Amino acid sequence: MIGIFKYVDKIFSGEKKYEYRKRLCKEKIDTIIVYSSSPIQKVVGELKIKQVLYDKKTIIWNKTYKQGGITKIKYDKYYENCSYAVAYEIEKAILYY
Repeated sequence: MIGIFKYVDKIFSGEKKYEYRKRLCKEKIDTIIVYSSSPIQKVVGELKIKQVLYDKKTIIWNKTYKQGGITKIKYDKYYENCSYAVAYEIEKAILYY
């Protein structure tokens, strides 16, 4: 990786095994398109999803933090006004370039 896409690099290196979201998708999904929002806005790959975890945010953190790729401080900030969290477990990450 080129080292400028902080979380994208962690996904494709295998360090980050969960993609966090605030809302559960209405329909079952098996693929997520990876878009790097900063510093360069670009679609960089896709993720094949193994399973979806949805529960209280403290429970999701306890199940995923070892392979979540973010700190507890960033996790808490992201879910600041939420009671529940979604974690998509990544089965396979496919880099487009």
